[in-house]
Amino acid sequence: GAITVFADISALKDTEAAASELHRRFDRQRVRLLVLSRAGRALAEPVDMRTRESALARVLVPDLGDFCVLDVLHEGRLERVALTHADPARLHEAARLEEDHPGPFAHAAGRALRTGQTYFQPELPDAAHEANSQDMECQALAHALGLRSMLSAPLACHGRVLGTLTLASESPRVLQPEDAELAEELAQRLALSLEQARLLEEAELARKQLARMARSTPTALAVAQSGE
Repeated sequence: GAITVFADISALKDTEAAASELHRRFDRQRVRLLVLSRAGRALAEPVDMRTRESALARVLVPDLGDFCVLDVLHEGRLERVALTHADPARLHEAARLEEDHPGPFAHAAGRALRTGQTYFQPELPDAAHEANSQDMECQALAHALGLRSMLSAPLACHGRVLGTLTLASESPRVLQPEDAELAEELAQRLALSLEQARLLEEAELARKQLARMARSTPTALAVAQSGE
């Protein structure tokens, strides 16, 4: 009777919920593999490091976030090397809002750089709830951009933080813990690429110095011998 019908409906709802969760997991895994594949190709391109960084930032939107920002540590300061969004108008707006004051991207990157840990805010707080004026201003800019979630993963390699990878989502999208885990994996790959580029640059510099020394040594010997 009625009890049997209720049980059948309840079982159907449970089945639908399980199917929906399975579909969500499948879709996230598909996006993860797609992002990793595109990122791998971007980092393998035979171009200079700055071009690779920009290419990586471009392939992460909009699948992993609506905004992607890359900052690299240079002479003790974070240097912005990429800021991307699928919509050029939104990109221009974000750059304009951060012209005069450090905005939400710089704030998140700074936190990740100082702690060496991923900064993750699934729900950005309202500006009125912040304790100091700098945080209030930063959150006001975030809300002006329509940001809802933000994370920043450090580019860490051999115990050193080389920069940060920052992602942000616009309402109603909410970044999930799985997004933070994927961002950390990508940040590690980029950090290794940066370290390899640095080592290659140092090796090339050493090779050029040795070549100059080799060219100058015969001349120096000849001058010394002629003066004897």
